Amino acid sequence: MSPWRKWTLRILGGLAALLVVAVALIYVISERALARTYAFREVPITLPTDSVSLTRGAHLVELSCRGCHGETMQGEVMFDEPGVARLVAPNVLERLTKYSDVEFAGYIRYGVKRDGSSTFVMPPPGFYHMSDTDLAAVIAYLRSQPVPPAIPLAANSYRPLGRLGIALGQFGKAVDYI
Repeated sequence: MSPWRKWTLRILGGLAALLVVAVALIYVISERALARTYAFREVPITLPTDSVSLTRGAHLVELSCRGCHGETMQGEVMFDEPGVARLVAPNVLERLTKYSDVEFAGYIRYGVKRDGSSTFVMPPPGFYHMSDTDLAAVIAYLRSQPVPPAIPLAANSYRPLGRLGIALGQFGKAVDYI
Protein backbone atom coordinates (compact mmCIF):
# COMPACT_ATOMS: atom_id res chain seq x y z
CA MET A 1 0.00 0.00 0.00
CA SER A 2 1.35 3.42 -0.94
CA PRO A 3 2.15 5.90 1.85
CA TRP A 4 -0.44 8.36 0.48
CA ARG A 5 -3.20 5.79 0.58
CA LYS A 6 -2.13 4.71 4.06
CA TRP A 7 -2.24 8.28 5.40
CA THR A 8 -5.49 9.04 3.63
CA LEU A 9 -7.13 6.02 5.27
CA ARG A 10 -5.75 7.03 8.69
CA ILE A 11 -7.04 10.57 8.31
CA LEU A 12 -10.48 9.39 7.13
CA GLY A 13 -10.61 6.86 9.98
CA GLY A 14 -9.70 9.59 12.48
CA LEU A 15 -12.36 11.92 11.07
CA ALA A 16 -14.95 9.14 11.23
CA ALA A 17 -14.03 8.42 14.85
CA LEU A 18 -14.23 12.13 15.67
CA LEU A 19 -17.67 12.33 14.04
CA VAL A 20 -18.92 9.34 16.07
CA VAL A 21 -17.64 10.93 19.30
CA ALA A 22 -19.25 14.29 18.40
CA VAL A 23 -22.61 12.69 17.62
CA ALA A 24 -22.50 10.69 20.86
CA LEU A 25 -21.62 13.80 22.85
CA ILE A 26 -24.46 15.81 21.27
CA TYR A 27 -26.88 12.98 22.05
CA VAL A 28 -25.75 12.70 25.68
CA ILE A 29 -25.87 16.46 26.30
CA SER A 30 -29.29 16.85 24.65
CA GLU A 31 -30.66 13.82 26.50
CA ARG A 32 -29.54 15.32 29.83
CA ALA A 33 -31.25 18.60 28.92
CA LEU A 34 -34.45 16.78 27.95
CA ALA A 35 -34.44 14.76 31.19
CA ARG A 36 -33.73 17.73 33.48
CA THR A 37 -36.35 18.28 36.15
CA TYR A 38 -37.46 21.39 37.99
CA ALA A 39 -39.42 22.22 41.13
CA PHE A 40 -43.18 22.02 40.59
CA ARG A 41 -45.27 24.83 42.05
CA GLU A 42 -49.00 25.08 42.49
CA VAL A 43 -50.85 28.35 42.01
CA PRO A 44 -53.79 28.82 44.37
CA ILE A 45 -56.76 30.01 42.32
CA THR A 46 -60.51 29.88 42.53
CA LEU A 47 -62.37 29.22 39.31
CA PRO A 48 -65.15 31.62 38.39
CA THR A 49 -68.53 30.39 37.27
CA ASP A 50 -70.05 33.57 35.83
CA SER A 51 -70.66 33.88 32.11
CA VAL A 52 -68.45 36.97 31.71
CA SER A 53 -65.41 35.06 33.05
CA LEU A 54 -66.17 32.01 30.90
CA THR A 55 -66.47 34.24 27.84
CA ARG A 56 -63.14 35.86 28.74
CA GLY A 57 -61.61 32.38 29.13
CA ALA A 58 -63.00 31.33 25.72
CA HIS A 59 -61.48 34.45 24.15
CA LEU A 60 -58.06 33.77 25.71
CA VAL A 61 -58.17 30.12 24.64
CA GLU A 62 -59.03 31.20 21.10
CA LEU A 63 -56.06 33.58 21.05
CA SER A 64 -53.52 31.41 22.81
CA CYS A 65 -54.36 27.71 22.63
CA ARG A 66 -56.28 26.61 19.54
CA GLY A 67 -53.47 27.41 17.12
CA CYS A 68 -51.40 24.55 18.54
CA HIS A 69 -53.91 22.24 20.22
CA GLY A 70 -56.58 22.30 17.48
CA GLU A 71 -60.09 23.65 17.18
CA THR A 72 -61.55 21.24 19.72
CA MET A 73 -58.33 21.16 21.79
CA GLN A 74 -57.92 17.48 20.80
CA GLY A 75 -54.22 17.96 20.09
CA GLU A 76 -52.24 17.91 16.88
CA VAL A 77 -48.74 17.96 15.46
CA MET A 78 -47.76 21.62 15.73
CA PHE A 79 -44.22 21.44 14.34
CA ASP A 80 -42.65 18.79 12.14
CA GLU A 81 -39.42 19.67 10.42
CA PRO A 82 -37.30 16.85 8.97
CA GLY A 83 -33.93 16.72 10.64
CA VAL A 84 -35.02 19.08 13.45
CA ALA A 85 -37.99 17.88 15.50
CA ARG A 86 -41.62 16.86 15.67
CA LEU A 87 -43.52 18.57 18.49
CA VAL A 88 -47.01 17.42 19.34
CA ALA A 89 -49.52 19.50 21.27
CA PRO A 90 -51.57 17.06 23.38
CA ASN A 91 -55.31 16.86 24.01
CA VAL A 92 -55.56 19.62 26.63
CA LEU A 93 -59.01 18.69 27.88
CA GLU A 94 -57.99 15.08 28.45
CA ARG A 95 -54.78 16.18 30.24
CA LEU A 96 -56.79 18.60 32.35
CA THR A 97 -58.69 15.67 33.87
CA LYS A 98 -55.39 14.51 35.44
CA TYR A 99 -54.63 17.82 37.19
CA SER A 100 -56.32 19.76 39.97
CA ASP A 101 -57.01 23.43 39.29
CA VAL A 102 -54.04 24.60 41.37
CA GLU A 103 -51.73 22.06 39.69
CA PHE A 104 -52.80 23.02 36.18
CA ALA A 105 -52.48 26.71 37.04
CA GLY A 106 -48.95 26.00 38.28
CA TYR A 107 -48.07 24.24 35.04
CA ILE A 108 -49.46 27.05 32.90
CA ARG A 109 -47.84 29.77 35.01
CA TYR A 110 -44.38 28.24 35.46
CA GLY A 111 -43.94 25.70 32.65
CA VAL A 112 -43.24 22.75 34.94
CA LYS A 113 -45.44 19.65 34.97
CA ARG A 114 -46.27 17.77 38.15
CA ASP A 115 -43.50 15.23 37.43
CA GLY A 116 -40.93 18.07 37.29
CA SER A 117 -40.44 17.97 33.53
CA SER A 118 -40.82 20.93 31.22
CA THR A 119 -41.72 20.95 27.55
CA PHE A 120 -40.72 23.06 24.58
CA VAL A 121 -43.07 25.86 23.56
CA MET A 122 -45.82 25.17 26.12
CA PRO A 123 -46.77 27.09 27.97
CA PRO A 124 -45.93 30.20 26.01
CA PRO A 125 -43.77 32.58 28.06
CA GLY A 126 -46.56 35.18 28.07
CA PHE A 127 -48.62 32.96 30.35
CA TYR A 128 -46.23 33.71 33.20
CA HIS A 129 -47.50 37.28 33.25
CA MET A 130 -51.16 36.33 32.89
CA SER A 131 -53.22 37.65 35.79
CA ASP A 132 -54.69 35.17 38.25
CA THR A 133 -58.15 36.28 37.07
CA ASP A 134 -57.37 35.48 33.43
CA LEU A 135 -55.63 32.23 34.34
CA ALA A 136 -58.68 31.15 36.37
CA ALA A 137 -60.96 32.16 33.48
CA VAL A 138 -58.96 30.02 31.02
CA ILE A 139 -59.06 26.97 33.29
CA ALA A 140 -62.76 27.49 34.09
CA TYR A 141 -63.58 27.69 30.38
CA LEU A 142 -61.51 24.59 29.59
CA ARG A 143 -63.18 22.66 32.42
CA SER A 144 -66.59 23.61 30.97
CA GLN A 145 -65.79 21.96 27.62
CA PRO A 146 -66.50 18.32 26.77
CA VAL A 147 -63.42 16.14 26.41
CA PRO A 148 -63.05 15.31 22.70
CA PRO A 149 -62.32 11.74 21.70
CA ALA A 150 -58.65 10.86 21.63
CA ILE A 151 -57.01 10.88 18.25
CA PRO A 152 -53.78 8.98 17.67
CA LEU A 153 -50.86 11.37 17.83
CA ALA A 154 -47.21 10.60 17.27
CA ALA A 155 -44.79 11.24 20.11
CA ASN A 156 -42.38 14.16 20.22
CA SER A 157 -39.21 13.41 18.32
CA TYR A 158 -35.92 15.28 18.57
CA ARG A 159 -33.84 14.80 15.44
CA PRO A 160 -30.13 15.50 14.77
CA LEU A 161 -30.31 19.27 14.16
CA GLY A 162 -32.80 19.68 16.98
CA ARG A 163 -30.54 17.76 19.35
CA LEU A 164 -27.61 19.92 18.27
CA GLY A 165 -29.68 23.03 19.03
CA ILE A 166 -30.64 21.62 22.43
CA ALA A 167 -27.00 20.72 23.21
CA LEU A 168 -25.84 24.21 22.23
CA GLY A 169 -28.59 25.89 24.24
CA GLN A 170 -30.36 27.29 21.17
CA PHE A 171 -33.63 25.45 21.87
CA GLY A 172 -34.68 25.95 25.45
CA LYS A 173 -37.60 24.52 27.34
CA ALA A 174 -40.53 26.75 28.31
CA VAL A 175 -39.29 26.99 31.88
CA ASP A 176 -36.01 28.47 30.63
CA TYR A 177 -37.88 31.44 29.13
CA ILE A 178 -40.15 32.02 32.10
